[in-house]
Amino acid sequence: MRKLSSKELSRRSLMKSAVAVSAAGASAAIFTDGALAQSGERKMMLATTTVEEVDRFLKIFSTTSLEKRKQHGSRGAVVFRDPNQADRVWVVFDWDDKGWQSFVSDPSLPPILKEAGHKSKPQVAQLSGQYGA
Repeated sequence: MRKLSSKELSRRSLMKSAVAVSAAGASAAIFTDGALAQSGERKMMLATTTVEEVDRFLKIFSTTSLEKRKQHGSRGAVVFRDPNQADRVWVVFDWDDKGWQSFVSDPSLPPILKEAGHKSKPQVAQLSGQYGA
């Protein structure tokens, strides 16, 4: 097994923090180096969309869409199925605003979204508050 670099370990711990917040029911989480961002610089973002079939979405998300996201600076993602809405997925991205905006404005994106079975345009959740406990 390959040893992870400190950068990879840091990113993994950051993703685990995002997963923990998402699993705890938070509506949005934005992190910078393990803490909620204060300056408005977004390192992590939570997005949602509806899809025709989750398995079809995951197949494209993990291949064609992955390559396109990399081109726009995405550093990774964690996907969740919504427990109350069978056709909704939530994704925590390790991505900044500039990269996200570049991705969603890419003219080659609509055919990829169609192939993945998107029923709605992906929407970034807005942070509603942050609390110490």
